[in-house]
Amino acid sequence: CIISNSLCYFAGLYLVTKDPPLPQIKETRPLLFVLFTNGFYTQLASIFVVVPKTIVINDMKAILPDGEGSVGIFNSAFSLGTAILLFGASVSSIVLARVSNQENHAETRTTVFRLARLSVFFTAGAVLLFLLLPAGFYSWLLGKDFSPVKSIFLQMAPGIIFISYGTVFSHYFSGAGKHIMNFISGAIAFLASWAVTYF
Repeated sequence: CIISNSLCYFAGLYLVTKDPPLPQIKETRPLLFVLFTNGFYTQLASIFVVVPKTIVINDMKAILPDGEGSVGIFNSAFSLGTAILLFGASVSSIVLARVSNQENHAETRTTVFRLARLSVFFTAGAVLLFLLLPAGFYSWLLGKDFSPVKSIFLQMAPGIIFISYGTVFSHYFSGAGKHIMNFISGAIAFLASWAVTYF
């Protein structure tokens, strides 16, 4: 992993520095401001994605009688959902590339909606497949105490499908340079999760 990352780093460094444009002082301040604000909103949006899971796990440990065991089952179902979301992530990378290379983002909106529906189609198919499997399959795969994974996954299924749809739009906003939209949606999702997690 270190070797492959180092190769990517040095190859990228060479390509960036082999023929750099002359820096212009008048561009420095606005460019740095744009980089800082985009990075700031992107990092906050990322934090809003990670923190709700931490809140859920801490509440489960504190509230449920078998907190540690419940967290293990929850994590297994969550990992299964994360694996299924790879369909949406793959479609989203296409959206990001198309939007960031277009001057007129209005022209790409039709494509974005089409790709969002494609993401939902594949994700819903994978979710349905895992829901059709008997609970005994999860016991066989993960161990005898993991049969409740199916019931937890069933409750997560609508959220997984909605996230696969929303991920496409978050990449659209990233490609269009509107990182603040991802920050706002992440903040709303965080507040909603935080409000209902205890229940």
